[in-house]
Amino acid sequence: MKVLPNFTQTVEGTRIGMYIVKRIVEQTGGRIEIKSKIGTGTTFLVYIPELATT
Repeated sequence: MKVLPNFTQTVEGTRIGMYIVKRIVEQTGGRIEIKSKIGTGTTFLVYIPELATT
């Protein structure tokens, strides 16, 4: 079962890693930004809220 499309042919894996990251980030109230440019590459920015201290 493919969860995410195969973005690269040079890295092998199950293609489930980003799905897991996305779920964890969303469950913590964070977000992921993706910046991509053809011929240059893709950057993933992951924002996770800071935990409140007591």
